[in-house]
Amino acid sequence: MNIKNKCLVIGGCGFLGSYVVESLVRFGCFVRVFDRINVDDKNIASFKGNLEMFYGDVSNQLDIERAMIGIDYVFHFAGGANPKSSADDPIFDIESNVIGSLKILESACKNKCRKVVYASSGGTVYGIPEKLPINEEHPTQPISAYGVSKLFVENYFKLYQYMYNLDYIILRIANPYGPRQNINNSQGAIAHFLNSIKNGHQIEIWGDGSVVRDYLYVEDLITLFPKLLSNDVKNEIYNIGHGNGFSLNDVLHAISEVLDITPKVVYSESRKLDIPVNYLCVEKARRELKWCSTTDLVPGISRMWQRMNA
Repeated sequence: MNIKNKCLVIGGCGFLGSYVVESLVRFGCFVRVFDRINVDDKNIASFKGNLEMFYGDVSNQLDIERAMIGIDYVFHFAGGANPKSSADDPIFDIESNVIGSLKILESACKNKCRKVVYASSGGTVYGIPEKLPINEEHPTQPISAYGVSKLFVENYFKLYQYMYNLDYIILRIANPYGPRQNINNSQGAIAHFLNSIKNGHQIEIWGDGSVVRDYLYVEDLITLFPKLLSNDVKNEIYNIGHGNGFSLNDVLHAISEVLDITPKVVYSESRKLDIPVNYLCVEKARRELKWCSTTDLVPGISRMWQRMNA
């Protein structure tokens, strides 16, 4: 048991957060999960007996501070927004995600935590790319409220390190997909497409399907988080993705190959918040963390579809 690593995962019952929890439990860490009261914990049900649960509100400073008592490493994977919801209500996005993140930073300082790992967005903070693939030195000019809020929080992490010596790691994560993803909301193209097919609905696409993204199969993340503990990395930003770009039409073609069907697709007017092309250079993570995503699009979609229908 690697009990010297006492970890708190904020948002640990969510899609990404549950993989952080699973990874750390496998690594032998003491793991405490902080999530909302009455949260659905099915994502962590199979390993819930190996961790400690703490329920509260991320906007409540006292709840966060209590959850951090005795904690060395904080993994901030909470977030109640996506690019569309942030655009629809940017004030709520700031209130729930930006201010909540600042309370997490304040609490981490007060409890003298060693390091905070933050899940940022590799798909939105850079904006329209000047070059491809996008590395960590690329200018950050987000064109969506979601990207603006993520970058805003990133800058506060840097400020707190400068002012209070609170170490951090920022993960700019590509578009994740895979088992445990909530297929019933509007987040995640692959999840949305597969859910539409499963329920006999047509697939709706904003634009002509040429938008290119970097799709990260989520189970590849399980090997990442122990590396952030075993390697003494700090105050760094890492792109975390597959490192290749696929258009929405490419995704449809891959789904057709996996399911052996031709989905019915309806194209509509494009949205201004959609960056035309985005895929990440992941060489820094490969070089410094010895980590890379190994699951290609077709096998990833196949595994996700199998789990959806298990």
